[in-house]
Amino acid sequence: MSDKTELATLEPEVAAPDELLRNLPIICASVGVTVGILVLIGWSLQIEALTRILPGFVAMNPATAVVLTLSGFALWMSPAKNMFAQGAALAVMAIAGAKLIQLIAGFPTGVDQMLFSTAIDNMTDGLPNRMAPNTALALFLLGGSILSNTLENRRLQLVAQLSAAGAATIAMFALIGYVLSIGHLYGIKAFIPMALHTAICILFLAIGSLSKRPTILITILRDRGPAGSLARMVLPLSVLVPVAVGMARLAGQRAGFYGTEVGVALQVFANVVVLFLLLLGSAIALYRSDRARRIREVAVARSEEQYRLAEKVAHVGHWRLDVGKSVSWSDEVFHILGIAKEQGVPDNTEILDLYHPEDRAETRSELAHALKTGEGWKNTRRVVRPDGEIRSVISQGVCEQAADGRVTAVFGVFADVTELEKARHLAEEATQEKAAFLANMSHEIRTPLNSIIGFTDLLLEDGDLKPEHRRQLSLVQNAGCSLLTVVNDILDFSKMGAGKIELESEPFAIVSLVDNTVSMVLGTAQTKGLEIVTAIAPAISDYHIGDQNRVRQILLNLLNNAVKFTQAGTVTVDVASLSRDSASERVRFSVIDTGAGVAEDKQSRLFQQFSQADTSVSREYGGTGLGLAISKSLVELMGGQIGVASKLGKGSTFWFEIELPISAAAPVLKKADAFAQIGGRSILLVEDLPMNQELACALLTRVGHQVDVANHGGEAIEAVRNKKYDLILMDIQMPKVDGITATKAIRAMGGQIATIPIIAMTANVLPEQVREFRRVGMDAHVAKPIKQSELYGAIAQILGERQDETEDGPSGNSGAEFDQAIFDKIAAIFPPDRLKVHLASFDTQLGSLFEITDTEELRGIAHKLISQAGMLGFTSISEISRSLEEACENGGEPQDILAEAKSAVETARLKIAELAA
Repeated sequence: MSDKTELATLEPEVAAPDELLRNLPIICASVGVTVGILVLIGWSLQIEALTRILPGFVAMNPATAVVLTLSGFALWMSPAKNMFAQGAALAVMAIAGAKLIQLIAGFPTGVDQMLFSTAIDNMTDGLPNRMAPNTALALFLLGGSILSNTLENRRLQLVAQLSAAGAATIAMFALIGYVLSIGHLYGIKAFIPMALHTAICILFLAIGSLSKRPTILITILRDRGPAGSLARMVLPLSVLVPVAVGMARLAGQRAGFYGTEVGVALQVFANVVVLFLLLLGSAIALYRSDRARRIREVAVARSEEQYRLAEKVAHVGHWRLDVGKSVSWSDEVFHILGIAKEQGVPDNTEILDLYHPEDRAETRSELAHALKTGEGWKNTRRVVRPDGEIRSVISQGVCEQAADGRVTAVFGVFADVTELEKARHLAEEATQEKAAFLANMSHEIRTPLNSIIGFTDLLLEDGDLKPEHRRQLSLVQNAGCSLLTVVNDILDFSKMGAGKIELESEPFAIVSLVDNTVSMVLGTAQTKGLEIVTAIAPAISDYHIGDQNRVRQILLNLLNNAVKFTQAGTVTVDVASLSRDSASERVRFSVIDTGAGVAEDKQSRLFQQFSQADTSVSREYGGTGLGLAISKSLVELMGGQIGVASKLGKGSTFWFEIELPISAAAPVLKKADAFAQIGGRSILLVEDLPMNQELACALLTRVGHQVDVANHGGEAIEAVRNKKYDLILMDIQMPKVDGITATKAIRAMGGQIATIPIIAMTANVLPEQVREFRRVGMDAHVAKPIKQSELYGAIAQILGERQDETEDGPSGNSGAEFDQAIFDKIAAIFPPDRLKVHLASFDTQLGSLFEITDTEELRGIAHKLISQAGMLGFTSISEISRSLEEACENGGEPQDILAEAKSAVETARLKIAELAA
């Protein structure tokens, strides 16, 4: 890069010219124009005060005044390629050149006699008023300098500067001659001397022409740093002081105080003193500047050292790529990449080779895109150190661009995030383990609940039940509701923590939603003697778009809490419109109760996970402490907010606000009678547990379906080959061929068989599992324990029909070693001979536990026993089987578990013999 380019690059950053220096060309041009015009006016009106500066001084020639005026105008309009400026500069050179030619050729007249010739001839200055040779030469050089500036040619810039310097030198000689009264410096023998104001104007115009271009001198004068300050102080003094010393010497010598030799000695001495003082002042200024610079350098070095330490602590390094040049790295980049600093920075190709082979192409593409567009980037990539160690780094870069948009450099940072990546992977593994645990827990809890809920529903529909038996079944149903609520809360909490909740968008009516939700808690409220009041603002739109099931879940949670914690009085559901436009409406749902209220200092804990306002609440009323936390997450997922206003002893108001798009169309209403809509279909039930088979068959045949049973996936594949089915209900975990494998095989058959709808019916309910079911070709999913409405609804939806949404109450299970109540319910459903068959099968499987040595076979038996034992009331055996299955799956010691469980199994077999008798 040339010095001029570097100077031009630096100037905008450090050269901050003041107004005087920046406007110097205009000021100088103004002087020339003003003096020239005033002199011409003086010649026109015969005003000597305008043509001479002082009486007795030489008058400026009119032609000289014209040339100075033209020079001022040309300087004013340059250096742009202005035709008027170029014409004026050429005119200046032509007039001055014509005068020089006249003098050289000896012509009697010239251009300086064309204006006011009579007035010129009448002057009595001794010599005729003509343009002197030194004046003509100076004006010619000045015109050439201004013309060269207007042409904007780099080669002509030197010509412009030399010409301006020549004109300034001639003017300076004249001015010094006037100051020192030495006529030989401003006059030439046989010619009228150069006028004083002519010399002043030429000097100003020459300085103006020099300052038009950013020469090194002008740049230094404009600099706000120490160099500029020193130049602005010393340069004027270097001119004025010698002139002043010379004037003093000549004045003393002419007055007779001393002779020539003494005068020279005094002048030399004075110049030495002045030069010494100037140099001393310059040295002091430079010392102070250098001291300040060294202080700044120390501060910068300290800052850079702190920055290096910060990079080292944070494992962050920076780098810079100058386009077309090399790359520079900070020390920490060498450390991150495992390269010794002594080896230096590799070239660009070698740098890209440091990336992991799988990340290299994408990194190269990102860098190329940044250089082309100027856009930055941020990514996480792997680099391979020379010793083979793989490190994860975050790379972030920004581009520096020139005025034309071209990328000139790229600056970036490297951050070593290997440990963070390891921590992230550990967290993901922990999340997966938690999901697997929740899946297992859900499976084990829902499997026995399947029978409890299903058979309880069937028994409650029996019109011949005694009131006492119906009351007991209702208690079982309520207990099941509580247990399933706990399971659902924990699963919802898990899904929210993993970001797996997805909102649906469908039209719904708020009035219907509120009425439906209130009806769910109305029975409990009436039992406690509470009144439930609804107040829906008439201004609310008829229909909205959103996830009505999630809105119902939030509102139901608030209503359940209000009914639970209110002993007397009312519970009010208030729905109001806060704001509305043509597209959406902000709706506020409030649940107001007359219960005990919540102390102000405990309200902040209400929406926290696993938290309740009082620890005694969970003992008195039950609950997981997740309901409000889940509601808060759902509201925030919808972009709304939730809160509470309460005073102890004066009730509470729980509210939430959400923004809902307004729907112009009404939702498709669902028919009330589901059973009438789904009967009469041919269904294949694929289930390996006999008790689950009987329960599902009972639920399906009662609404008119014809059901065939397959004990595993292999039988299901053969069944669909031999018979046409409208629907398949597929369990997942089965012996021989599991549900996923069977589904893949059926979908691969082609033809009409491949299009048979398949519904997964399993206790596996986590989102990842459900997505896997969908991926292999299943159309829907029904969770165990089975709710009648969900089973019927899934069948109706798959078969193109709809049914009314109802909420079944699930049942619970006892924690006793053997629960006689559960066994009695099963005994009431199955005929005695069928019950004996199930008991005999259960006993046989228990006995085989101690005879099987193959781990996989043992795991299959244990899996069957988990659900079968729970449905028959042998809860301890169910738990033992669960532990046994986990040990077989995870590489544990199943034989140790069997040894510890031997006594419990023997007791259970004795009980089975007793029940079978």
